[in-house]
Amino acid sequence: MNKTIPTEFVESYLSGERNSFAGFVSVDEHSKSLTTLPEIVEGNRLDYPNTPFDLEKTKTYAKISFFLDEADKLDIPFGELDNASYPFTGRGFTGSKNIILPEYKLMEERNFMDGDLITIFESKRGNPIRQYKYIENKGWKLIK
Repeated sequence: MNKTIPTEFVESYLSGERNSFAGFVSVDEHSKSLTTLPEIVEGNRLDYPNTPFDLEKTKTYAKISFFLDEADKLDIPFGELDNASYPFTGRGFTGSKNIILPEYKLMEERNFMDGDLITIFESKRGNPIRQYKYIENKGWKLIK
């Protein structure tokens, strides 16, 4: 599973200020073809009002990658189950014009677990710049 986040959020995770995350996520196999920031924003429909992702100014973005073995921790947001604004479709898929991407939402905050990754990517080409791995009882370690 993946959750795209602004690079500005990464430090709060690495420092331990924040130890969990929530919200909309995607299955890695479904979204791995999206690599550049414009592809990520359009495919995941991160172009919502007041988005932190500015296609002209944002130089990097980050992804939290994690395993989720319990499907009951995910919701497929349909209709009125979610009060999110446009581009939320309420149909179980993002509103992308270029990829059919199922949309999922974590039912509750997910604490970081052993093996979770945070990777920072360069926006234009989608190349990884840095990667951190969460190690249980030790926190985040730079691995790339």
